[in-house]
Amino acid sequence: PPFDWLGYCTLIVAFYCIMTGLAEGQRSGWSSGFIFSLFGLALIFGVLFVCMQLKRTTRLLDFSLFRYRDFLASSMVGFAVGLGNFGTIYAVPVFAQLVQGLSPLDAGLVMLPASLIVVCLLPIVGRMADTIPPRLGTICGLLLFAAGTIPMAVADTNTPFLHVMFFVFVMRLGMSVNLPFVTRTALAGLPADKVEIGAGTLNFFRQLGASLGTAAWVVFLEIRTQFHSDALSATQSSANRASVELLAGVRRLLEIGGIGAGEHQSGALYYLGQVVHAQASALGFRDGFLLLSIGFLLALIPAWLMGFKRPAP
Repeated sequence: PPFDWLGYCTLIVAFYCIMTGLAEGQRSGWSSGFIFSLFGLALIFGVLFVCMQLKRTTRLLDFSLFRYRDFLASSMVGFAVGLGNFGTIYAVPVFAQLVQGLSPLDAGLVMLPASLIVVCLLPIVGRMADTIPPRLGTICGLLLFAAGTIPMAVADTNTPFLHVMFFVFVMRLGMSVNLPFVTRTALAGLPADKVEIGAGTLNFFRQLGASLGTAAWVVFLEIRTQFHSDALSATQSSANRASVELLAGVRRLLEIGGIGAGEHQSGALYYLGQVVHAQASALGFRDGFLLLSIGFLLALIPAWLMGFKRPAP
């Protein structure tokens, strides 16, 4: 069948508008006319795309696939896994650099063992998917995702490097366990003539979670970081004994270092601002990892709806 170029262009416009709106919302203001226009266009083109796909004979997405319970549940889990997979790939290295002060190389090394384990385990878990009930395998993968993410919701600058590496290892282990079960379950219940388009649709929802979900998560991170920054800044006054002592200590260090007396106060205030920003970033990342953990736990609901028995080949 001919490629649905009209549907493809409509989908591109919808996603361009919503991604641009998410990226610019914090900077331009969520209530600004520009952001409202972007989200309005995204809604219009999104509805138009769905209507076109329901009526046209040549389509990008076959919505009749969602009549199959296992495929619908697998698509929902796939969205969550896509968000968790790419979300953690983005979040952990950035957390390691901004909060823990690691170099880009060290932040990348945090992810290395986990990436190797994915390569090694996928063939093994793929064979296990033929014998283990899909619901059990999918739930185990999501629980591993959550088990690796929840500790990051309490991590800070003092969390040891090896601990962060282990948490990432558990997250990626969850992805290795989850992926084969979700893919097999989604496709096994489809008629033979729908398997090909079903595979593409499932991958679309994974990538949708990876792109749209990660963009929304970054916006959430920015909002929460700004919230904590404002809350912490409001506590910085002469009545805050800890801040006063910190400023006095920094001024003494600047004096010992030979810095001119006129720059002691400004230097101390600058350092205090950096401390507040670092603390706000750490708290923002904590909230972000907590949100990811909640997403994985919520994905247990569609995972529970997946077949109790091994699907027929």
